[in-house]
Amino acid sequence: FEMPEQFVDDINNIFDEKLLDNVVDYSYNLLQQDKLEKNFWTNHSWERGIVLDSSVVLCTDTPTEYSNEIVKSLMKNGLIKTMPDNMSCMIYIWTAGSFIPFHNDEFKDRKLAMTLFLNRDWEKNWGGANIHHNKELDKYILEYPEFNKLLVSDLSENIEHSTTMTTPMSDNRITIQMFI
Repeated sequence: FEMPEQFVDDINNIFDEKLLDNVVDYSYNLLQQDKLEKNFWTNHSWERGIVLDSSVVLCTDTPTEYSNEIVKSLMKNGLIKTMPDNMSCMIYIWTAGSFIPFHNDEFKDRKLAMTLFLNRDWEKNWGGANIHHNKELDKYILEYPEFNKLLVSDLSENIEHSTTMTTPMSDNRITIQMFI
């Protein structure tokens, strides 16, 4: 796996919208099935310090056909140069009241972390913003969910980040989380 020498922190509209709509439909179809535990794990399986008192975040693996299309788009747009040897691609459904406190992702065998927003409509008053520390500016940057927006971070930079709590009246916040 080779990473390009430079890449931007957020990228808009590089993925096929039909693909992203299919991922959302797939996610909601899984929610309609009788047994959630056969389809999802939750944030309550994560390290306690990253869960705190968050509401449930439902997590499931992205089907191979969708993750392969995502990787092809990443390669086509120069975000990665070669097919990754080791990649996690998961769908997260953030329920009302869910969040992640400030933390650093620590993966010895991964170089990039990516968040792809899938909500077509998201109101800023619903919360659910990503916050990450920009070391160059020594400021925190806030990114609200926007459909087909990808946030990319280099794991070697050890970037502190969080997701703000979604409000009780928010829609489910849907993302794809990738670690390459």
